[in-house]
Amino acid sequence: MKQLAAAAFAATLFVAAPAARAETIVVTTAEELQAALDGAADGDVIEVKKGRYDARTVREGDGFYLSERANITIRAKGKVKIDGFGEASCFQAEDVAGLTIEGVTFQNSSNDGINLLGCSDFTARKCTFKNASDSGIEDRDTDGYVIDDCKFIGCSWGLALGYASESFGVEVRSSSFKNCASYAADLWASDAVFEDNVVTDCGTGVRIRGGFEDTIVQNNRISGGTVGIIADGLSNTILFNEIKKPAEVGIELTGDGGHECGGNKVKKAGTIGVYATSTRNDIHDNVASKSGDVDHESQFSEDSNTYTNNEWGTTRYPAVQN
Repeated sequence: MKQLAAAAFAATLFVAAPAARAETIVVTTAEELQAALDGAADGDVIEVKKGRYDARTVREGDGFYLSERANITIRAKGKVKIDGFGEASCFQAEDVAGLTIEGVTFQNSSNDGINLLGCSDFTARKCTFKNASDSGIEDRDTDGYVIDDCKFIGCSWGLALGYASESFGVEVRSSSFKNCASYAADLWASDAVFEDNVVTDCGTGVRIRGGFEDTIVQNNRISGGTVGIIADGLSNTILFNEIKKPAEVGIELTGDGGHECGGNKVKKAGTIGVYATSTRNDIHDNVASKSGDVDHESQFSEDSNTYTNNEWGTTRYPAVQN
């Protein structure tokens, strides 16, 4: 019996070795923050105390850096500002799976507020991006992430998602974009969702790039700027958006076509309310009014797209049917 008990005890020692425990690391200076990023173990929480963190002091021109980790959370406690002072980017993550950033302001970056390279399952929640010379957030080859309840103010691009590469499974929800000179959101993405956002005085509200498909843009309020929404690519869905006073076009359906454009309201577009420069689109239940040129225009004949229950004061098709 003693031999059996000893064997059982030995087996227990091998099987029940405790797993490493995630830690909460508290930082109060820029140097401590980068040290925490360098030394973080998978699953750690980095708690950043109130203050301004100078990105110039970490890596010249590149700011704070995290790589090859999993399930890291960076959480602001109080008002936390990561500042590039116009001389450095704020933060870069490379090959990180499961990064969450909460409540941090990224400001005055010489390039991007956050730059993601080959990451997955990224979440930014209740963060603010101000005065980025390039993008509030830019990613390349990132798969599956959420932008939730964030603010983008005075950036060149608010979001450049999948820039010059591609992204998948992106969700942008309940966020605001103001005075972003080029784009509020430039989506190099398939299967993305841009929903319940407010865009004010940005160059273009949302652009879905050519070569991508099945992205949904819905329930957004877009005002001012040059163009409300550009649906390039194939089979994208543009639903229930309110677009007011763009200097040029409210919604442009372009690229390979096959888009659904339904239930949108476009008021006082500078030139065209809804502009179809592609075919096979399902255009239904839209209202366009008081456009400077024409409420709806197609580059193709009326039967090149499907039209149902739309309300426009003026419509224009080419004189020569295609």
